[in-house]
Amino acid sequence: KRFNDAQDEKKKLYCIYVAIGQKRSTVAQIVKRLTDTGAIKYTIIVSATASDAAPLQYLAPYSGCAMGEFFRDNGKHALIIYDDLSKQAVAYRQVYIIFIKDNLKFINLYILLDVSVVEASTWS
Repeated sequence: KRFNDAQDEKKKLYCIYVAIGQKRSTVAQIVKRLTDTGAIKYTIIVSATASDAAPLQYLAPYSGCAMGEFFRDNGKHALIIYDDLSKQAVAYRQVYIIFIKDNLKFINLYILLDVSVVEASTWS
């Protein structure tokens, strides 16, 4: 809090809290505590809760990082807290499996067609 008492914008510390796969009630408790202490004024909350879709949980850390880069690029200070990245890894796995499962039939079809074209050209 003392960092943000300064009048100079370049000396202020902005906090970015990224909640990945947390329960909504947990995020609500954190917001309440930040509000009660007055820290919410300089805090950004990026929340992809456990009930949100896996792609949102996967992308949440990248969103928080982009916000931190904005402050850095403008000569300001930022602290990013990721809570927790292991749940982002689980979300990544879910997204990857869905992507592979949906696209595997197209990949197999492409390989099959490519082999057919090669075989047809060798017979001519």
